[in-house]
Amino acid sequence: MNYADINYVSIHGKYIAVNEGLDEEEIVEDLHELLVFDGGKNPQKFEYDSYLKISYPTNGLELDGVTVRCGKENAVDMDHVFDCYIYGTFGSNHVPGRQIINIRGGSSDVTIIGKIACHGKECDVIIGDWSDKSKKASRNITIDLKSTDGKPVKVCIGHAADITLRGDCQKAYFPSLGLKLRWWKQFFQYHFLSK
Repeated sequence: MNYADINYVSIHGKYIAVNEGLDEEEIVEDLHELLVFDGGKNPQKFEYDSYLKISYPTNGLELDGVTVRCGKENAVDMDHVFDCYIYGTFGSNHVPGRQIINIRGGSSDVTIIGKIACHGKECDVIIGDWSDKSKKASRNITIDLKSTDGKPVKVCIGHAADITLRGDCQKAYFPSLGLKLRWWKQFFQYHFLSK
């Protein structure tokens, strides 16, 4: 079943939307503070799919020193974005989603630096996941993350190239193969079975 994601903060090019009814000027000025949202009354309950969704046509975004909680899918979901830099703490509520960061849809020139406070159920970072926005490979992605518990940050690499992993990041080989197979299955279904 397909459904629209419910995200806490969505950045779509120049437009920012928040699920809490703030006006645009407030949102732009307080974006860093906004991402430190406490997640509602029960931090174990997921109210959002992602806490920070960044999508096309976002280009040239810089977020420095943010703290992003994890939703039921992830903390940060980037889809078909260009030239983005984020430095911060991800998964700050210590409640894991499926992954902590997902970069997909032909995103390019993305740098993520900082630390993760929890580990994803599938893996910690996904690069090159399926997107209906672009079938291009994600390229020139740099992930430099440390984990607060000292364990490796597991990175699944699917439809992607020119990936740089630093800090505690390690490529997860079998999950990466599974991600590539899933991407090609969705590509085949999208182009040949849905028409």
